[in-house]
Amino acid sequence: MPCRDLVSSNAMLSAYTRHGHLDDAKILFDSIVGPNLVAWNTMLSTYAQQGHLREARELFDAMPVSVAPEEACFALVLTSCSREGKLYNGRCCFTSMRYDFGVSPSRPHYCCMIDLLARSGHLEDCEKLILTMPFEPQALEWIALLSACSSHGDNESGARAAKSLTRFQHGAAYVLLANANIPKLTGIK
Repeated sequence: MPCRDLVSSNAMLSAYTRHGHLDDAKILFDSIVGPNLVAWNTMLSTYAQQGHLREARELFDAMPVSVAPEEACFALVLTSCSREGKLYNGRCCFTSMRYDFGVSPSRPHYCCMIDLLARSGHLEDCEKLILTMPFEPQALEWIALLSACSSHGDNESGARAAKSLTRFQHGAAYVLLANANIPKLTGIK
């Protein structure tokens, strides 16, 4: 039976998802006539938080144009793409934010893209993105790159990331440096 009361439907949807009743939440969501942004965000975040990454991406792709996604929607989808290793989908989403929906990427969106590029082994693109962000990179971005450089054996990019990271005096950086044998290249002790 179709649900037409959005307020009640959203409250029920929130209750189902909060208590882990994903199947019931999906049935309710599918019965809502014209779900609003609250309903879409609730389902997106639930899928993402419970590890149903493909479903989160598919749900996002099914959002009608009339329900304009907001920053949170894009962050959820970018996180899902990163965890699944869907580089093409992540790049499309990141580009679509600005050009299709007029949403300027914020630091969390950039962090998701950096993570996605780093995990995918696109270290040069990752470093370029860090250096061209519209705000000053923080330790988290450099740690993601340094970790990926260590995993992918790219000591040159790792050395540049390490040098940039040392100004933050972040403990994780020194552990990564020690494990990657990058200190020899950077002169960092």
